[in-house]
Amino acid sequence: MIYFPGRSFRVLLAILLVFLGVSGAAVAAVPDTMQAVPPPEAAPSEPVKVKVGIFITELYDLDMSKRAVSMNFWAWYLHPDKAYKPLDTVEVVNAKATSIKFSSVTSKDDVPWEGGKKQIFWDQGKYSVTAFQDWDVTNFPFDRQILHIQMEDGQNDSTQTIFVADVDNSKISDTVLVPGWTIESFKIKSRDSVYKTTYGDPTLQGSSTYSRVSAAITVRREGVRLLGSMFIGFFVAFCLTCLTYFLDTDWMAGSRVGMCGGAIFASVGNKYVVDSYLPPVSNFTLADAIEASTFAAIIFSILVVVVVKAIKEKRPKTANWVNNAGFMMNCFGYLAFNGFMIARAAG
Repeated sequence: MIYFPGRSFRVLLAILLVFLGVSGAAVAAVPDTMQAVPPPEAAPSEPVKVKVGIFITELYDLDMSKRAVSMNFWAWYLHPDKAYKPLDTVEVVNAKATSIKFSSVTSKDDVPWEGGKKQIFWDQGKYSVTAFQDWDVTNFPFDRQILHIQMEDGQNDSTQTIFVADVDNSKISDTVLVPGWTIESFKIKSRDSVYKTTYGDPTLQGSSTYSRVSAAITVRREGVRLLGSMFIGFFVAFCLTCLTYFLDTDWMAGSRVGMCGGAIFASVGNKYVVDSYLPPVSNFTLADAIEASTFAAIIFSILVVVVVKAIKEKRPKTANWVNNAGFMMNCFGYLAFNGFMIARAAG
């Protein structure tokens, strides 16, 4: 037996179908602009402030010829952003080679931060760096050098990351000793580094800015011993030229010129030694002053020999006076000039 719904049920079903049809038509009539309302744009986020600190544990291989210095140091980054990974993005800008070991990330709760308390992430690692160093050899071997460590985020500019130097905790270890050098000071500061390129960023024009932390280690060379060992060839050459004035001005003139020739060879050999140790520079240095004055003293001594030999037969007294005056001028002029240059460099 088949059951048919009653009349009242059929009426309710018809009313429901009519209602659904009207509702669908109303929805279809709504404009597209009203159906899809875009979500409001998020307000731009503030850059993450990162406190950066450095602790120097080793300083070695101060190589002037290769324009390099090597060092080991701990670096740490304190910040409130869990997604930020400074050990992956921060680079030592002036490094020739860099490696990181013992890297770790630790979270600290309820840390005072910008007037409140936040969860802070503490990233740290031990860096081994061979850094490029532009040596100032003007006063070598009494030079003072400033060794730099420059750390910068290679992926996030200053609109995303701002570095703040941890001045209170950044230091150099008391165990760091560099033979031949005295460590005078250590300073660290943060600043903005501006590059005249946008690196292709379509939202920027003209330049881009990155936050940087720079550490500076001031060292001074202990140069008295090095002065004697590095420039001994020039000093021996000068002594040879002084001895020529005590030889006979007549029959030993050839020996005098020969001694001056030996002084030239000694000076040239010493010059190659010094040049291989120092980087090429464009300014006049203490080493240049010693080299130039030594060659000048040798040439002056040869000229004195020639003049004395030429006037010896006709004017023997004048020849002896020229010889003695040449010795005084050469000896005291060389000593006074180089003494002044060395005193100024060592001061």
